[in-house]
Amino acid sequence: MENNKVVAAEEKLENPLIKYKNLIILFFLFVIATLTVLSNNEIFVVSFQKIKAIKFEYVIIIIGMVLFLWLSDGFLLYYPLRHTKINFWDSLMVNFAGSFFSNVTPYSSGSQPARLYYLYKKGITVDKSIGGVIFKAVSYQWVIVILGLISLFTGRKVIFKMDNYRIVLTLGFIYNAGLFIVTLIIANSKKIADLLIHLVKTIGNKQNKEKELSKTKIQIIQGIENFHNNMHQYLVSAKMNFVMFFTYTIRQLVYNSIPIIILYALDFPVKEYLIELISLSALMNIIVTIVPTPGGVVASEGVFLLLFGLIYTSTDTNDLLTVMLMWRFFTHYLLIIVGFLAVIYLTTTNSKKKKRGMINAS
Repeated sequence: MENNKVVAAEEKLENPLIKYKNLIILFFLFVIATLTVLSNNEIFVVSFQKIKAIKFEYVIIIIGMVLFLWLSDGFLLYYPLRHTKINFWDSLMVNFAGSFFSNVTPYSSGSQPARLYYLYKKGITVDKSIGGVIFKAVSYQWVIVILGLISLFTGRKVIFKMDNYRIVLTLGFIYNAGLFIVTLIIANSKKIADLLIHLVKTIGNKQNKEKELSKTKIQIIQGIENFHNNMHQYLVSAKMNFVMFFTYTIRQLVYNSIPIIILYALDFPVKEYLIELISLSALMNIIVTIVPTPGGVVASEGVFLLLFGLIYTSTDTNDLLTVMLMWRFFTHYLLIIVGFLAVIYLTTTNSKKKKRGMINAS
């Protein structure tokens, strides 16, 4: 009887592979078409030759930085949930899977639902999963807004050249700051939690003539209360907020430094523009978020060439294109590949566990 309840609960959760299957197919078709076009383009062939000529030690440094990004991002999901059943390896795989769906859905809309689905499959209750995922998202928004505001000051000499693009930058700040504030209010507001509970009770009273709510309604109310309590504990914990903020800050600084390492490896003048380059890297995170393309495809590439072109005004565009291609491969497309492998891993391991459970039950 208990196994039937578990199966019924799992059936209510939609597998992101099924939910976003059309988007995934379209994305891979787009990638194949793009690679086909690029492979026949002389500019990209030349860029690829330049990338192959980079010294091996710089490639090792970049790979090390990418590995740090992956591990730290996995830790940022694991840390709020460390007292649950999940271990670091599972949180790393779940985070990879979430990153994959983030990169194939508009506005990264599939990222959090995918993480919640796979966390649930790992035995984490929905209220705790939502709390951990939202707290991670709040911490990220907080860090990129703070770094973005600092970058407005440190990179002001270059930013003043963005006459035609200041509106885009402004919209980016409004969007990210607004998203942070709204998420924080929803996560921490007792009034909103009470309102949701009231709505559930009202629906329950209309649908049931009995005075007592159904078991399902009671579970929903309990879930809302648990989620609010979990989020409140996260937000009032100075240690937890410090660890998340500090880790995210270091992670973003490493992420923002990758294009600078690539520029240096390709013999671009870097030292005299170091502060401005770091500032522009941080501002890219703000601007790209308002573009609805999956994973910021096209938008990220265009913004990269635009912003770094403000510094290297006399540089051949093809040289910047080489930097951009290498940057996107290590920070975006490589993560999509690893994320897709993580999705396959999570799907197959969950299937094996489910089969073993059915055999044991029989």
